Amino acid sequence: MMRYGEDARRQAGRGIGEVVTPPEARLATLVSLMTVAERRPHRVVAADGAFVVPQGGADVSAGSLAPIAVDADRLTTFLREQYGIGIVDISEANGRYNGAQNELRVRLVTDECTEAEALHDFMLICAGVYGMDSERTVDVVRASAVDGSLQPWLDLGTTMDAFDEYRRGDLDLAGWVRGLDRSHY
Repeated sequence: MMRYGEDARRQAGRGIGEVVTPPEARLATLVSLMTVAERRPHRVVAADGAFVVPQGGADVSAGSLAPIAVDADRLTTFLREQYGIGIVDISEANGRYNGAQNELRVRLVTDECTEAEALHDFMLICAGVYGMDSERTVDVVRASAVDGSLQPWLDLGTTMDAFDEYRRGDLDLAGWVRGLDRSHY
């Protein structure tokens, strides 16, 4: 039995006491952060938390009446654990039913009340929404940066189309930031 263990370790290239986590075990953690649509076999989630969506995109047209398909709890958990963003809450406004746009509203606490920190967190929020919204059901993302006593000091907003232009490289960071809707309190 000892000889069998030694042979198996030698073939696997590991030593005594080394634990090898199979890819299937890591996948369970990644799948728990995915929406139902992203669990399809052709969807891939990288181990570093970055979501990879096939080039073809989703089959849902931008004008469809689809409700927001992003799970707010999973998005909150992802942003808190991966990036340490202080998400207070996330709410949805399914405006496509009324001829408006689907809007995701986020309240976040910033450690320092600096616009640079709020912009950085907002960009990561938009990236998380883009990654989790494989069906492209979110049209607008709005964030309200609040201080420690939950008093708002800055509102930011963008369309997911504008963020996608930045993501593809059609728009540089300065251009994307200039295009943001901003309100200071």
